[in-house]
Amino acid sequence: MIAAHQPCISESSRLLVPESGRDRIERSDACSEWARRFNDDLRRAEQRLREWRRDPSVLEDDDTIAPSIIVIDRAMEVSKRLRALAMDRVAPRGALLLNLRGVAAGPDGEICFEFEKGPIAMTTRVEPDGTVVQLSFMGDDLIHSAQVLDAPF
Repeated sequence: MIAAHQPCISESSRLLVPESGRDRIERSDACSEWARRFNDDLRRAEQRLREWRRDPSVLEDDDTIAPSIIVIDRAMEVSKRLRALAMDRVAPRGALLLNLRGVAAGPDGEICFEFEKGPIAMTTRVEPDGTVVQLSFMGDDLIHSAQVLDAPF
């Protein structure tokens, strides 16, 4: 099950990509603009995931294991959940909205969504077993780590 405030870095730090839940306000124009950009970035990430799904072997080399179809499909699910939250037309009070830098395949068959704004970064990682974890950073320091979605099998 996905956490109630996924994909939030942490409730107390109020650093996030969009959040669902209580204590929300209508978006300002700046938040609406951010949501449109975020949605466009997710579309590009999903296009890349679809290309990988057609031929995951293009990602294989001496140092990289290609993600399985299950991992790619799970990453598409994560992207769709992120889109639904971003386009919800609400933002939590005091939220720092992170920008999607992109989606990348990791060396062990995982897929990572990378977000940032200034010194704050977050990685949402789909592990080879389909588990989804979030890692949050301030500069180079890991400040939070959590499993946000269980393995699908």
